[in-house]
Amino acid sequence: DLCREWDTDLATAALQFSLRDPRIHMSVVGISKPERIGALLASVNTELPVEFWSAAEELVPEPSNWLDPVNP
Repeated sequence: DLCREWDTDLATAALQFSLRDPRIHMSVVGISKPERIGALLASVNTELPVEFWSAAEELVPEPSNWLDPVNP
């Protein structure tokens, strides 16, 4: 729903999530067909606004609901 609201797709949001984290220096993406390279490049070059990421953060469950809590 969030991706639709911001006129993007989940694949782009997932890729941009990894690219925006300064701890991650590389993202490896598998492609099953050469025809998909254009869409991947478009996803790489998409800049999602800060407001998108703020809304995404609101969707993250509380750490107590995580399978591997940060503070057990």
